[in-house]
Amino acid sequence: MYDWLRETAPKYSGQEPNQAMFVLVGDLIRDAMVPPGQSAALYRAVARIPGVRVVKNAVDGAGRHGVGIARQDPGNPTMEEWIFDAKTHAFLGEREVATGDLPKAGIKKGMVLGSASVLRRDVVDSAGQRP
Repeated sequence: MYDWLRETAPKYSGQEPNQAMFVLVGDLIRDAMVPPGQSAALYRAVARIPGVRVVKNAVDGAGRHGVGIARQDPGNPTMEEWIFDAKTHAFLGEREVATGDLPKAGIKKGMVLGSASVLRRDVVDSAGQRP
C-alpha cells in the first residue's frame, strides 16, 4: 500500500510526495467506506510517512474529542488532522489548524481553519435508495 500511495498520490497533487500521500489517504477515509483490510493497510502505510504524529486530544467540528493523526503541510503553515474515537477508532472527522501566524489574513497560530465531521454513514442495497 505504501508503494502504491507513493506512486499514485503525486500524480493528482502538486504537493510534495509525503504530503500528497497523507492527503490521498485522508480523502479516501473521508469520502469512501474502505473495507477493514484496506483500511488497515492504509493506516500501516500512513505510519511510515515522515512527519505523521499523534494528537492525543483532538476535537472535531461537532465538538467530539478523540485521537488525531496529523501532519504538518510543508508547503503551507497548516496541519491536517484526522480525528478518531479513542475507544472504537471510528473516523469522526478532520480539521485543519494554522501552525503559524498570518497577520494580514487575521490568522493566528492554533486557529482552526476548517473542519468536517462524519455524523452518520450508512450502506444501502441499491443506488438512489435512502437509509
